[in-house]
Amino acid sequence: MQTGAILRAVVVAYMLSIGAYNAYCDDSGSPEATEDGLSRLYDAAMSNFREGEYSRANSKCTWMFINGQRYGSDADYTRLGPALALWVKLASVYPPAKESISELRGSLSDKLLKGSLEPDDAEDAFRDLLHLNRAIGLESNTLKTFRDLDARHESTARAVYPMVQNTLVAEGEYATCAKYLSVEDAASMAVKKYKTIVEVAGYEYVLAEIAERMKAEANEELKSDVQNIIDIIRKGGMAKPGDLMAKVASVINKDLDTHSFEIKDGVLMGGSKGLPSAAELE
Repeated sequence: MQTGAILRAVVVAYMLSIGAYNAYCDDSGSPEATEDGLSRLYDAAMSNFREGEYSRANSKCTWMFINGQRYGSDADYTRLGPALALWVKLASVYPPAKESISELRGSLSDKLLKGSLEPDDAEDAFRDLLHLNRAIGLESNTLKTFRDLDARHESTARAVYPMVQNTLVAEGEYATCAKYLSVEDAASMAVKKYKTIVEVAGYEYVLAEIAERMKAEANEELKSDVQNIIDIIRKGGMAKPGDLMAKVASVINKDLDTHSFEIKDGVLMGGSKGLPSAAELE
């Protein structure tokens, strides 16, 4: 599982909400192979869009989404964030951009449903499809793709499951979740997600009031994610639920280091110190 890649995708929404992207102005169309280079290409695409040069903007947006990963792991913050948002905005006024997005969604879906991708490649393809669907308001299509994978290619479904776990819980599909849930991995992922959001909140360019909101949201996200795991264990018919819930608490305590948590009556309860502060996570 590409934990880092999934976590970067998780915080894209937070980065977008705080405008945490550097601005660079260079319309060379040949960016350097760095995250700054991708940011410059994004700004060039934005400039094209504002000037009505829609074809050039579409070419840049398409290129960024398909090739942006070569700029390094942090490029996802730009590629899946403002660059994708610009592409969708462009599609609302320029039909060829809408067609480009539709073709890419179809291509990603076809690759996944063939069931021949390696797990890491499947995760990459599904993550991109998830973000494309979310950006154009078709998140239900992501769940449909997962259900098709569940029916036809369980190994691929298992690789991408963490990205749809909470959505499946919201739909009440506990049995499907229980089929793929790794209790230890899911609990560890919940803590890593929490730590990542808290870390982003500590960046110097994040306004204080936004940072506080993000940290509060991180607390609620952690509790919600863990509660989902507990609900899957209890409602999905998993064997030895008491042992599994104890394992969840054990992973959280270990990953948060010295902070005491336990699960009582199917609810995560914090110890006397509660969740750690940002300073304690450094």
